[in-house]
Amino acid sequence: MRLLPRGLACGAFEARARQKGPFMASEIETLLLEQLKSFKAGQDQIERKLEELAARIGKLETAIADAQPHIHAGDGAHPDRRPDPEAILPSEAEDILIRAGVNSVPGRR
Repeated sequence: MRLLPRGLACGAFEARARQKGPFMASEIETLLLEQLKSFKAGQDQIERKLEELAARIGKLETAIADAQPHIHAGDGAHPDRRPDPEAILPSEAEDILIRAGVNSVPGRR
């Protein structure tokens, strides 16, 4: 004997139906509203986390964009943080050797 409409049969509903008899329409509505509120609360929590992650990713993107000029220079270090500001940088070494007439750069084929 089926106590609930098809699709609503689950352990808690069936147990309650056996104890008190078939559900009234208002009881089903109340149970469904409680479940919807629970889903909404979970969804709100997920949305807050998503907004937090989006903000954190935005900060990372900004930090990477600020570092781009130093990365593109190929120096490997910010000019202010190099031990010797007058040192020849790896990105400049190849140009100096080519201008000096050296056709092969050590370590390159």
